[in-house]
Amino acid sequence: MLPWLSFAPIEVTRDGRWGYLLRIGSGSRIKLLSMKRKRRREFQKQVAARCAELPNHSEKSAEALNWPGEQLRYLWLIGIALIALCTVIIYGQTVRVPPIDYEDPFYLAHSPYVHVSASFSRLSAVWTEPYFANFHPVTTTTWLMDRALADKSQPFDGLPFRITHLLYAVIGASLLIPLYRRLGISAILAMLGALVFAVHPIHTEVVAWLSARKDLVSLIFIMLSFLAWLWALAASTASQWRLRHALTVLVVLLAVLSKPIAVILPALFVAYEFCSRPHAAVTSWRWTARHRHPLLTRVLALTPILFVVGGVSTTIFRALLQRDPMHGGWLILVPVGLLLLLAHAPSAEELAAFRAGSSAVMRVLGPPFVILSVVSGAGSAWTFWAQQQVGAIKGGLTLLPTLNLTFDAMLAYAGKAFVPAYMRASYTWSEYPYVSVKGLVGAALVCAAVWTGMRLAGSPDRNRRLIAFGIFWYLIALIPVSNLIPTSTKMADRYLFVPTVGAILGVLALAAALLPKRRRKQFALCATFMLVAALYTAWSYNRTEVWCGKTTKWNGRLQPDLSLWTAAVETDPENTFALTFLGLAYLRLSPAEADAGLVYLNRALQTGETNQSKIAGDNRLILSPVYEGLGDGYLTQASQLNADKFGSGVWQQKKEAYANAVKYFGLASKAPSGFASSDARVLSRFAEACEGQAQMDAQELAAAAPGERESLIRERDELRSKSEDSMRDAREILAAGNVSSIDPNYRTVMIGQGNIIFGREVGASNEEKVDYYRQALVRYQEAAAVLPDDPRPLLYEGLCYERLTGIAQSPEEKHQQFALGEAALRKALTLNVDSPDYNIALPYRALASLYAHVNDFHSVLDSLKKAQQADPAGAASTQLVREIQSVEHYLVEQGKNH
Repeated sequence: MLPWLSFAPIEVTRDGRWGYLLRIGSGSRIKLLSMKRKRRREFQKQVAARCAELPNHSEKSAEALNWPGEQLRYLWLIGIALIALCTVIIYGQTVRVPPIDYEDPFYLAHSPYVHVSASFSRLSAVWTEPYFANFHPVTTTTWLMDRALADKSQPFDGLPFRITHLLYAVIGASLLIPLYRRLGISAILAMLGALVFAVHPIHTEVVAWLSARKDLVSLIFIMLSFLAWLWALAASTASQWRLRHALTVLVVLLAVLSKPIAVILPALFVAYEFCSRPHAAVTSWRWTARHRHPLLTRVLALTPILFVVGGVSTTIFRALLQRDPMHGGWLILVPVGLLLLLAHAPSAEELAAFRAGSSAVMRVLGPPFVILSVVSGAGSAWTFWAQQQVGAIKGGLTLLPTLNLTFDAMLAYAGKAFVPAYMRASYTWSEYPYVSVKGLVGAALVCAAVWTGMRLAGSPDRNRRLIAFGIFWYLIALIPVSNLIPTSTKMADRYLFVPTVGAILGVLALAAALLPKRRRKQFALCATFMLVAALYTAWSYNRTEVWCGKTTKWNGRLQPDLSLWTAAVETDPENTFALTFLGLAYLRLSPAEADAGLVYLNRALQTGETNQSKIAGDNRLILSPVYEGLGDGYLTQASQLNADKFGSGVWQQKKEAYANAVKYFGLASKAPSGFASSDARVLSRFAEACEGQAQMDAQELAAAAPGERESLIRERDELRSKSEDSMRDAREILAAGNVSSIDPNYRTVMIGQGNIIFGREVGASNEEKVDYYRQALVRYQEAAAVLPDDPRPLLYEGLCYERLTGIAQSPEEKHQQFALGEAALRKALTLNVDSPDYNIALPYRALASLYAHVNDFHSVLDSLKKAQQADPAGAASTQLVREIQSVEHYLVEQGKNH
């Protein structure tokens, strides 16, 4: 050692830090700014030893109070039993309710992954492909398990889905008991808090709606993730640290893959760390004094890790999704991250210092938190990608209207978290101003909540810290749905499902903090919670009746969609979304009530156009869903009008309905939603409307005056050209979007290419008909090649051959077309598909028509009877009976003549 350089003993510097000091030359001192790893560990041991010698100041805790039932060993079982009982009382009425038309067809009834004969045949696709602008393979896998239990002979057996849905609801609510207990809430309060959560009316949407399965499953994994994180924080050895943090990362990943809302978990972990121990105010932290505030230092280090690593992960995966959204290969990063995690375990001394709170020890939480941030960022990328596909306002609002809308929604959520009045399936805003009173009040409320949380987070009283953590949980869980990034859903009851976990925690902790230790007060508080639970139970039961269809019946039968949207419109008559869905509910009745549906759809359009003037800036509302609904309504109206007489009032009404359908489908197609399947459907329906109007033009040609023929021909040809272009665009959209051939809209487009050509037979000459039938045959054969399990292309092939048989010019040609038609129809009978436009009776009826062309009336009669057996209660059953009687009479007369 140099003679002029020596070390002074370890001492405390002015800023209170421990450190080595150097003597240089004549005794002047400078601080040594870095330590070797070995010396740092020695330093940590010394600090830990000193902390162990300090007096252990007890802190007030919810567990320290002598609460009723605290010594009961199986109180948690009583809580689970009460949760299960209340769930059955409230939601048992949903068990026999079929899937509703609000997203259930996409996720379940028409899902190319779920509604398949072999339940797990599409499992690999579920874990690699997004669907309906979402990627939640864990949730979809639970539906596959339900499908395995379902009766495949029914169109869609929803009973297993409903029963397991309630089971998941019970599990999710029950997990709140160990979570609240682990956080320090007494057993009786934890049980009552979980019970209040289970019966809360705002959660009716989640439990009564099958499509909300992702909320239930994600809640289960969010609870398990947090319990695993708390378990990992208590690790005392490197092996325990590896195992517990690896388990935490895996459970967090499963939560994110259940629903992207779980990307909030790393933020919740940081919030819990901030509230876990008493500490000084954040404003007192300084870099030079960081060793005096290890908890604040750790929190301030974890926060940038979350934002930086999570932000980079989001950016990378968003870029990957833009290039190839049909890919889930990023999951491989999780096991890779776990391997890296296992290789960088902290030492036992570092774990001891972390548990003692004597040092920040970022090696304990840093590596797992980096992996959690990557998972969170990847999940956020999926969410952003999905948000970009649809939005209620093009490009979103400017900053001020966006913030105003966010705080307005926050105010509404705060009210509904405690008094869930005026619930409905959809919430919309009629105006989007720069500033509003509700927005200002909401902003003040959020600021007050954040200020309160920051003030209480470092309190020596654990209950006060739990109040702060409850506030942070509530606010963090609302951020993804706060409309800071505008989406098509401005607000929803289901968005409060996870935030209310924090709200209830805050209320429980507040009650424990303010309550005296006297047993009488404790019993009174417990009785109050029981009363709230009872009131919530009755409230939830009544709200569930709306989802079950009991409040608005149709022809004496329960009609959930009609009930749900009627209630929404009654609550908010200016709700364009609810008006649109109520109109569609009337269109989906059997038979459809097009006139009633169009009343509500036109009201939705009028309301939307009126609200357009109330939007700040140059943004415009997207009314495509309303346009599409109006197109469906007018097309349905046209199909219901029986206009046989040219020039009559009904004829003009039908043509006007087709023209309106063309108009509104055209408007809808100009503002695509971004969902390839839905956009292709709009284009195919536009083509169908064009062909319908063109058919009427073709029929008018025969009776039109010479001066009118040219304009009719021009209009007909233009409509047919638009129809063909629209179907071609639909195919390109399906191909670009990698839409599966199992998707119902994919099948509609593929089959519809032939249907639009086949329908041109109306008003055509025999020569033109032959050409149309042969063109349609080519399209149907293409469809049959890509849809080998669907009988409809074969059915329509058979109908083409049946028509060609009827107009054949020679016996040889007739025999050839007959043989081809019979083969196609017989093959169609070997297949089946669950679709509203198909049943097994249709091929038999087509066979009857085919046999009639060759005068084989015994086969005609046999085919008609088989059609009757296949669909005895069908819409055409009365007509079928007449046809059977007519053929039987003919055969009897033929027998008499011979």
